[in-house]
Amino acid sequence: MIRFDAPENLWSDISEQLRAGVASSKHAMHLMTVATAKPDGHADARIVVVREFDPEVRRLSFHADIRSPKIAHLSHDPEVVLVLWDAGTKLQLRIAARTTVHSDDDRSLAGWLKTAPPSRLGYAQPHAPGEAIPNDDWVQPAEVSLDDAEARGRFAWIDCEMTTIDALLLEPTGNRRAVLSWDGAWKMQRIGA
Repeated sequence: MIRFDAPENLWSDISEQLRAGVASSKHAMHLMTVATAKPDGHADARIVVVREFDPEVRRLSFHADIRSPKIAHLSHDPEVVLVLWDAGTKLQLRIAARTTVHSDDDRSLAGWLKTAPPSRLGYAQPHAPGEAIPNDDWVQPAEVSLDDAEARGRFAWIDCEMTTIDALLLEPTGNRRAVLSWDGAWKMQRIGA
Protein backbone atom coordinates (compact mmCIF):
# COMPACT_ATOMS: atom_id res chain seq x y z
CA MET A 1 0.00 0.00 0.00
CA ILE A 2 1.24 3.47 -0.89
CA ARG A 3 0.10 6.22 1.47
CA PHE A 4 -0.40 9.73 0.12
CA ASP A 5 -1.49 11.24 3.45
CA ALA A 6 1.84 12.72 4.63
CA PRO A 7 5.34 13.18 3.16
CA GLU A 8 7.01 10.88 5.69
CA ASN A 9 4.52 8.09 4.95
CA LEU A 10 4.88 8.43 1.20
CA TRP A 11 8.68 8.45 1.52
CA SER A 12 8.55 5.41 3.82
CA ASP A 13 6.40 3.46 1.36
CA ILE A 14 8.56 4.45 -1.62
CA SER A 15 11.67 3.49 0.36
CA GLU A 16 10.18 0.07 1.05
CA GLN A 17 9.63 -0.46 -2.69
CA LEU A 18 13.18 0.67 -3.55
CA ARG A 19 14.73 -1.56 -0.86
CA ALA A 20 12.78 -4.52 -2.25
CA GLY A 21 14.00 -3.67 -5.76
CA VAL A 22 17.63 -3.80 -4.67
CA ALA A 23 17.12 -7.00 -2.71
CA SER A 24 15.43 -9.05 -5.44
CA SER A 25 16.03 -9.28 -9.17
CA LYS A 26 12.41 -10.43 -9.45
CA HIS A 27 11.02 -7.18 -8.00
CA ALA A 28 9.71 -4.69 -10.58
CA MET A 29 11.84 -1.87 -9.16
CA HIS A 30 15.07 -3.81 -9.62
CA LEU A 31 15.36 -2.03 -12.99
CA MET A 32 15.07 1.68 -13.68
CA THR A 33 15.27 3.88 -16.72
CA VAL A 34 17.94 6.58 -16.55
CA ALA A 35 17.27 9.56 -18.81
CA THR A 36 20.17 11.90 -19.57
CA ALA A 37 20.85 14.94 -21.73
CA LYS A 38 23.40 14.47 -24.50
CA PRO A 39 25.87 17.29 -25.14
CA ASP A 40 23.96 18.11 -28.36
CA GLY A 41 20.83 18.78 -26.28
CA HIS A 42 18.95 15.63 -27.27
CA ALA A 43 17.64 13.21 -24.66
CA ASP A 44 18.83 9.65 -24.21
CA ALA A 45 17.59 6.85 -21.95
CA ARG A 46 18.51 3.34 -20.98
CA ILE A 47 17.54 0.71 -18.43
CA VAL A 48 19.98 -0.12 -15.62
CA VAL A 49 19.92 -2.37 -12.57
CA VAL A 50 19.40 -0.59 -9.25
CA ARG A 51 22.41 -1.75 -7.21
CA GLU A 52 22.01 0.21 -4.00
CA PHE A 53 19.49 2.36 -2.16
CA ASP A 54 20.36 4.48 0.88
CA PRO A 55 17.29 6.26 2.27
CA GLU A 56 19.35 8.27 4.78
CA VAL A 57 21.02 10.23 1.97
CA ARG A 58 18.23 9.78 -0.63
CA ARG A 59 20.54 7.88 -2.97
CA LEU A 60 20.03 5.27 -5.67
CA SER A 61 23.13 3.78 -7.33
CA PHE A 62 24.02 1.78 -10.41
CA HIS A 63 27.22 0.89 -12.23
CA ALA A 64 28.34 1.39 -15.81
CA ASP A 65 31.34 1.14 -18.10
CA ILE A 66 33.39 4.34 -17.86
CA ARG A 67 33.63 4.28 -21.69
CA SER A 68 29.83 4.30 -22.04
CA PRO A 69 28.12 7.28 -23.72
CA LYS A 70 26.01 7.76 -20.57
CA ILE A 71 29.17 8.67 -18.63
CA ALA A 72 29.93 11.41 -21.18
CA HIS A 73 26.34 12.62 -20.83
CA LEU A 74 26.67 12.75 -17.04
CA SER A 75 29.96 14.62 -17.32
CA HIS A 76 28.21 17.20 -19.48
CA ASP A 77 25.07 17.42 -17.30
CA PRO A 78 24.84 15.47 -14.03
CA GLU A 79 21.06 15.95 -13.73
CA VAL A 80 18.99 12.86 -14.60
CA VAL A 81 15.45 11.58 -14.42
CA LEU A 82 15.01 8.04 -13.12
CA VAL A 83 11.80 6.18 -13.96
CA LEU A 84 10.64 3.08 -12.12
CA TRP A 85 7.39 1.19 -12.72
CA ASP A 86 5.72 -1.63 -10.83
CA ALA A 87 2.94 -3.16 -12.93
CA GLY A 88 1.69 -5.19 -9.96
CA THR A 89 1.01 -2.21 -7.71
CA LYS A 90 0.54 0.22 -10.64
CA LEU A 91 3.08 2.59 -9.08
CA GLN A 92 5.22 4.86 -11.25
CA LEU A 93 8.09 6.89 -9.81
CA ARG A 94 9.73 9.71 -11.76
CA ILE A 95 12.74 10.86 -9.78
CA ALA A 96 14.86 13.93 -10.47
CA ALA A 97 18.40 13.38 -9.22
CA ARG A 98 21.92 14.77 -9.37
CA THR A 99 24.59 12.21 -10.18
CA THR A 100 28.15 11.70 -9.04
CA VAL A 101 30.30 9.35 -11.12
CA HIS A 102 32.89 7.43 -9.10
CA SER A 103 35.82 5.71 -10.75
CA ASP A 104 39.16 4.75 -9.28
CA ASP A 105 38.09 5.74 -5.75
CA ASP A 106 36.90 4.01 -2.58
CA ARG A 107 33.23 4.19 -3.56
CA SER A 108 33.80 2.55 -6.96
CA LEU A 109 36.12 -0.06 -5.40
CA ALA A 110 33.41 -0.98 -2.86
CA GLY A 111 30.93 -1.31 -5.73
CA TRP A 112 33.35 -3.45 -7.75
CA LEU A 113 33.96 -5.78 -4.81
CA LYS A 114 30.25 -6.44 -4.32
CA THR A 115 29.50 -6.83 -8.04
CA ALA A 116 28.73 -10.43 -8.98
CA PRO A 117 31.19 -12.16 -11.33
CA PRO A 118 28.70 -12.36 -14.25
CA SER A 119 28.13 -8.59 -14.01
CA ARG A 120 31.90 -7.96 -14.07
CA LEU A 121 32.21 -9.73 -17.43
CA GLY A 122 30.97 -6.69 -19.35
CA TYR A 123 33.89 -4.64 -18.08
CA ALA A 124 36.40 -7.10 -19.53
CA GLN A 125 35.16 -6.44 -23.07
CA PRO A 126 37.83 -4.78 -25.22
CA HIS A 127 35.19 -2.76 -27.07
CA ALA A 128 33.41 0.20 -25.50
CA PRO A 129 29.62 0.12 -25.15
CA GLY A 130 28.07 1.27 -28.43
CA GLU A 131 31.30 0.79 -30.37
CA ALA A 132 31.02 -1.10 -33.68
CA ILE A 133 32.59 -4.57 -33.48
CA PRO A 134 33.87 -6.31 -36.61
CA ASN A 135 32.10 -9.67 -37.01
CA ASP A 136 35.32 -11.64 -36.57
CA ASP A 137 36.35 -9.69 -33.45
CA TRP A 138 33.55 -10.71 -31.06
CA VAL A 139 35.01 -12.21 -27.89
CA GLN A 140 33.12 -13.06 -24.70
CA PRO A 141 35.45 -13.36 -21.72
CA ALA A 142 34.88 -16.52 -19.71
CA GLU A 143 35.44 -14.88 -16.33
CA VAL A 144 36.83 -11.78 -14.67
CA SER A 145 38.72 -11.85 -11.42
CA LEU A 146 38.29 -9.22 -8.73
CA ASP A 147 41.88 -8.12 -9.29
CA ASP A 148 41.56 -7.68 -13.08
CA ALA A 149 42.99 -4.15 -13.25
CA GLU A 150 41.88 -3.50 -16.82
CA ALA A 151 38.25 -4.49 -16.19
CA ARG A 152 38.27 -2.70 -12.84
CA GLY A 153 39.55 0.44 -14.58
CA ARG A 154 36.47 0.46 -16.82
CA PHE A 155 34.05 0.21 -13.89
CA ALA A 156 32.17 3.30 -12.70
CA TRP A 157 29.75 3.55 -9.78
CA ILE A 158 27.08 6.20 -10.23
CA ASP A 159 25.29 7.70 -7.24
CA CYS A 160 21.99 9.50 -7.87
CA GLU A 161 20.96 11.90 -5.10
CA MET A 162 17.20 12.33 -5.29
CA THR A 163 15.80 15.87 -5.20
CA THR A 164 12.18 15.32 -6.26
CA ILE A 165 9.96 12.27 -6.62
CA ASP A 166 6.77 12.32 -8.67
CA ALA A 167 4.74 9.34 -7.46
CA LEU A 168 1.71 8.20 -9.45
CA LEU A 169 -0.52 5.35 -8.31
CA LEU A 170 -3.06 4.08 -10.85
CA GLU A 171 -6.23 2.81 -9.20
CA PRO A 172 -9.67 1.85 -10.55
CA THR A 173 -11.29 4.11 -7.95
CA GLY A 174 -9.20 7.12 -8.98
CA ASN A 175 -5.52 7.73 -9.55
CA ARG A 176 -3.42 9.42 -6.88
CA ARG A 177 -0.34 11.52 -7.50
CA ALA A 178 2.00 13.63 -5.39
CA VAL A 179 5.43 15.22 -5.67
CA LEU A 180 7.95 14.95 -2.86
CA SER A 181 10.57 17.73 -2.89
CA TRP A 182 13.67 17.77 -0.72
CA ASP A 183 14.57 20.97 1.11
CA GLY A 184 16.24 19.66 4.25
CA ALA A 185 13.12 17.49 4.71
CA TRP A 186 10.59 16.00 2.34
CA LYS A 187 7.71 18.31 1.45
CA MET A 188 4.70 16.91 -0.38
CA GLN A 189 2.34 18.46 -2.90
CA ARG A 190 -0.61 16.47 -4.18
CA ILE A 191 -1.21 17.09 -7.88
CA GLY A 192 -3.64 16.00 -10.55
CA ALA A 193 -3.03 12.60 -12.02
